Amino acid sequence: MTPESIGLTENKMVLGKHSGKHAFEDKLNAMGYHLDTEALATAFEQFKVLADKKKDITDRDIEALVCRKTVQIPEAYKLDRFVINSGNTITTTSSMRLLSKTGHILEEVVSSYDGPIDASYKAIDKLVGKKFMLEDFVINSVTGGTDAQGEVNVKISNNGRIYNGHGVSMDIVEASILAYISAINNMLYDQEEKREV
Repeated sequence: MTPESIGLTENKMVLGKHSGKHAFEDKLNAMGYHLDTEALATAFEQFKVLADKKKDITDRDIEALVCRKTVQIPEAYKLDRFVINSGNTITTTSSMRLLSKTGHILEEVVSSYDGPIDASYKAIDKLVGKKFMLEDFVINSVTGGTDAQGEVNVKISNNGRIYNGHGVSMDIVEASILAYISAINNMLYDQEEKREV
């Protein structure tokens, strides 16, 4: 039976944690995303992780996930883990652990009176060995509801140039950290490209 045989113009099947790889690929193709085998496998793994956390997966969730996985540049730094201690009666601390492309594990703990994102960004600056100017910071929800993914876009500047970063997660602090690391990776990639020219 096809959707057209009962008067529908498309399959409105909702994807969830029990959806298989074939259904996921069909959904991507219907949305206009045609991924190679490796990119599809990576996107499907991330979809399963999200589906375990979120009851209903929307088209916007899938778009955010696929865009995050298909437009990545080489990562000089990658988030391994973070721990935040925060409250209205304590100074916030962020314990950050990054993996470098050379395989080194970098760890730093930073305190800040300005909250978990500020503490995390300061920890990343120390790990990378540079201080960046945060030019713009925007948070949006990918979908509605309390289980929505948060989407963060940041702009940082270094030596007069602006670099963009993007992060998506159900945890808004994690999305913020991912966006900042993404901007730093974009900056480092741009600088490396210029050296090779």
